[in-house]
Amino acid sequence: MSSTGDAASKIAKLLGETIIHHAPFSAEINERTRRKITDEWIDGLEEHTAPLIGPFLQHVLEATNAPPEVRAFLAEGIGPTQAFSGILTQIFAYGVANQILTAGLTPYMASLLQDSWSHGVAEGTGLPISPADIATGVIRGIVPGTVSDVPIPEWAAPEAAKSGTSHEQMQYLADITGMPPDATSLFEMIRRGIIDEAQLTEALKQSDLRDQWIPSFSKVRYITLTPADIVRATVQSQMVDVAMPEGVTSEVGTPPPGAGPGYAAGAAWAQALGLEPPGWVNGNPDWFRILYDTYGRPPGPVEMGRAANRGFIPWEGQGPEELSFAQAISESDVKDKYIPLLKKLAVYYPPNGEIKTMVMHGAITDEQAIALWQANGVTLEIANAYLYLAKTERITQEKAIAKGDILSMVKEQILDDAQATELLADVGYRGDDAALLIKMAHYQYSLEVLRRTVGRISTLYVQHKVDDAAARSALGQVGLANDAIDSLMQSLSAERAAAVIVPTGSQVASAMYYKVIDQETAMQLLENLGYEPWTAWFTLSTRMHGPLPNEPTEGKPSSQPTAAGIAERQYQAAVASAKTLYDLSVNAAKSEFLDITPPNQAGYDATVAAAKTTYDQAVAQAQAALTAAGG
Repeated sequence: MSSTGDAASKIAKLLGETIIHHAPFSAEINERTRRKITDEWIDGLEEHTAPLIGPFLQHVLEATNAPPEVRAFLAEGIGPTQAFSGILTQIFAYGVANQILTAGLTPYMASLLQDSWSHGVAEGTGLPISPADIATGVIRGIVPGTVSDVPIPEWAAPEAAKSGTSHEQMQYLADITGMPPDATSLFEMIRRGIIDEAQLTEALKQSDLRDQWIPSFSKVRYITLTPADIVRATVQSQMVDVAMPEGVTSEVGTPPPGAGPGYAAGAAWAQALGLEPPGWVNGNPDWFRILYDTYGRPPGPVEMGRAANRGFIPWEGQGPEELSFAQAISESDVKDKYIPLLKKLAVYYPPNGEIKTMVMHGAITDEQAIALWQANGVTLEIANAYLYLAKTERITQEKAIAKGDILSMVKEQILDDAQATELLADVGYRGDDAALLIKMAHYQYSLEVLRRTVGRISTLYVQHKVDDAAARSALGQVGLANDAIDSLMQSLSAERAAAVIVPTGSQVASAMYYKVIDQETAMQLLENLGYEPWTAWFTLSTRMHGPLPNEPTEGKPSSQPTAAGIAERQYQAAVASAKTLYDLSVNAAKSEFLDITPPNQAGYDATVAAAKTTYDQAVAQAQAALTAAGG
């Protein structure tokens, strides 16, 4: 047994050493065999699929403009250069086949699924309503199975069943689908009476607005003013009697100097309507005060220039609290860079016509006149023409004055014809012109003498101080022709016959005072002259230094003025005042628009028309007051 065991041990030992020694070689042989089988399998697969995949990839390569990297990949799939590339080709083939199978089976699978859901819905089994749709119904107050005003057509329920949705669920989904009109349209409809409160509430429920907000949200249905409107109203003192809004707890800011009593209410309402309060975010400024200082139109540059020229305001000074010419420009739509220019334009320059008048009267020199005309935009050529015209008119006026004085001295026989001819030559009238002027002066003198003489003779004749023969003789002596004398005497005779001398009121009173006539006669004479009975009695009593007996009541003024009388006097005073203002306006317009060169007729007409309108309105108001007082 021992020898046998030893032999077995040796055989086992030898076998182990042989296996260990030959193991690497066996492993290598196994790997070569496995790889050969794999290569043969891949080659066979590639040989089988290449005719199917190659043409398809070749068509893709030729029909598309693929990038170089993709084209290289497709080319490797068409003609693999390595066995591994064949595996990629097979993967592509499997992918295409999978998509083809999926596309081909999808309609049949979908039909099978729809039939399954339709059967399930018919049996009472379907999909539940999604939580999102349930939440929408809760917010909008819609409960599945309640009465609905959204009809479901016959075709809709079977179609919904294909997706696992029952008829009741479809009705619920239809009820929660769709939105009411927007809030702006809803508020307009209720303002115009198109819907009522219940319909408004129902429409808001159908939106995604939570129910607890509907009462508050319904209050904003009306259109309000904007903060800018509130600022404008505050600037124009329209917020004086407006109460503060409820619920405004933030500060309204410090009002500027001179702000009216409505400033705080205006600022509070502007905040209530959306204007940001002071210091609300990032230390923002007081927007309301900035807008308050910005709104409103200042007087124009012309008016502010006059105010500065008269010392009412300073020229400089800018800021919201400043009252100056510069600040007025800043608050207008004119840029600040024009302030110096507008300041220069505020300097007054007389109109062209006034400049000419000043030249004619020697108030300014020729050089000053030229400079002023040029400052008014007149060219140098036209300015020289203006100057020539002014000098010519001045000389012409002076010559005319001198000529008039010379001819007056001729008429008064201070100068003889020779002296007058010499003087007229000095002022530009010579020869026949001077002779004609002297002749006309003599004629005017003779005519004036004749008129005075004829007038005196006529007065004496009408007053019965000369008779007909004396008057005719005197008229003949002054050179009147017989026809002229006959015509004049005919008129004078009629006047002489109608001339009845009656005593005046004072003469009648004096006659009674000196006891020439009695009271009754004096009263009758005064009444014949047009006196009222009481006025005649008053006149005589005054002359007699005391009241006379038998005071009459007719014509006696009331001791107390009546309302109608007062109204009448007020009416007359108002009309007279309006007439005075109208006359002043017309005169001012004439000086401003017509007494200039060239005259501005359109400006004059517009000003006079405006003054006439003001006058008519004042008279109409006075007449209305008089009528109301019973006048």
